Amino acid sequence: MKLIREPAVLERVPFSRPTLRRKIKEGTFPAPVNIGARAVAWVVDEIDAWEQEIIERRGKKNQPKAA
Repeated sequence: MKLIREPAVLERVPFSRPTLRRKIKEGTFPAPVNIGARAVAWVVDEIDAWEQEIIERRGKKNQPKAA
């Protein structure tokens, strides 16, 4: 399991720091884990899963509806 800090997360996602914070609060993006008294990091596998979910949702939107 690998952890990354916020700057690395922001390089991976297509949104700003305030949007990242909002998405975490809404529960639509993985929350960070505490790694120290004043430090947090994200689990890379959780971000990978979030990205995969976004891709899969896109695929479902493009599929024709069953009759």
